[in-house]
Amino acid sequence: MMKLNLKLILIFSMIAFFNLKTNAQNYSSAVGLYLGYSEDGAAGLLNYNYYINKYDFIQAGLFVSSGNMKVKGYDIKFNDITFNGGYFTSVYSTVRDKINFNAGGGLVAGYEAVNNGSELLSSGAIVLDKSKFIYGLFGSLESEIYLNNEWTLMVKYNQFFHVNSDLGKWTPFIGVGARYFLF
Repeated sequence: MMKLNLKLILIFSMIAFFNLKTNAQNYSSAVGLYLGYSEDGAAGLLNYNYYINKYDFIQAGLFVSSGNMKVKGYDIKFNDITFNGGYFTSVYSTVRDKINFNAGGGLVAGYEAVNNGSELLSSGAIVLDKSKFIYGLFGSLESEIYLNNEWTLMVKYNQFFHVNSDLGKWTPFIGVGARYFLF
């Protein structure tokens, strides 16, 4: 009887171990880097994810963009640096969780630099828009393809709404990147 109990304990322990191994991304942390296009320029996004469970996570990110906006025939340079924080959930997963689609949203706050802080363009025209602190909301859709227990390939779309931006309240970002699971 003792041998049977030991065998059952061993079998259940092995099942539990392999179940933990196959769900290595649960209750973990990950970092992601995305490069892509933002309104009239290039952008990058660095994220940290904390997984609450298999399908939900909290994301904090640093978004940096640079571009030129045409206003009344003039090209005005701008740079945005923002911090994003929000909640994400899985909206669809394949049977073996190899491909996931996530949706989320949250708050955004940062700084918008207009024409590198200068009020004059090279043509002598005066820029009325000011560099300043910006804030607002964001929504996001992302798809991930799991390569293994540590790496995923990502495609991400963010839509930022900056309440007080002079250049444009709506700023899109689409990028591709990779996510690495820390533990």
